[in-house]
Amino acid sequence: MPTSHDLPVFDSLALTVEQHIAEIHLSQPQSRNSLGDIFWREFPLLLDHIAQRSDVRVVVLHGDGPHFCSGIDLGFIRKLLATGGGDDGRARDRISTRIRQLQGAFLQLERLPVPVIAAIHGGAIGAGLELACTADIRLCSADAFFQLMEVQVAVVADLGGLQRLSRQVPTGIARELAYSGRRFAATEALSWGLVNAVHPDRDSLLAAARALAAQIAANSPLTVKYVKESLVAEDSAAIERELRQASIIQVAYGLGGDLDKSLEASRRRETAAYDPLVKPE
Repeated sequence: MPTSHDLPVFDSLALTVEQHIAEIHLSQPQSRNSLGDIFWREFPLLLDHIAQRSDVRVVVLHGDGPHFCSGIDLGFIRKLLATGGGDDGRARDRISTRIRQLQGAFLQLERLPVPVIAAIHGGAIGAGLELACTADIRLCSADAFFQLMEVQVAVVADLGGLQRLSRQVPTGIARELAYSGRRFAATEALSWGLVNAVHPDRDSLLAAARALAAQIAANSPLTVKYVKESLVAEDSAAIERELRQASIIQVAYGLGGDLDKSLEASRRRETAAYDPLVKPE
């Protein structure tokens, strides 16, 4: 069994294990815990480490600093979209492969053999919300806010936000949030069932998450493992199939000139103007 001396050391993440509870910290508060190169390299390794430990019975995921997670780092997006030379088909294949790798990291979290509790404070924006949606249970603080904002920057949310959110909130609400990209508050998230409870502040949120984790950890780890598998496996397999389609759509239609216009408008603090669709004659 791994001991405390076996804990890996990461730059974008921190891990503590105590009393059968693993806490994953998103630990780059200076960037509002944005998900960049380092995170995407380290996160699968950390999850592998947790999955191999026999002493971990539940995971609590939270962010250091004022926000849970502000989404994918823009510099990482630019690097992801760089063609790298070669013909258009091969460039799109490379991008699609990379998107599937990112999707795989969130599927890996969803499929951990132990329950995951996301403790959300401040912002959970874009990929930050998609990350939170992979957890089994979500709790938040009163200051938490959420936004599936990808549509506002002219891309299709492709890390599972569309697929998971539509399973976690009423259909009409999921569609409203996906089409508009609007921000919503903790009270709305609670009323829709996206979060199980709202706590006054970050300290009380973490205390509640740890108390719930302790309650889960007190149960038979074998039973909890297979309860989770029974609850998650079928939906996760369906989500994986839908994500494959999402990556195809993203590369075919979602990474064109509208994204360039959106990023440039954002840089200039202006509203992007998009061309109309071209109708077939």
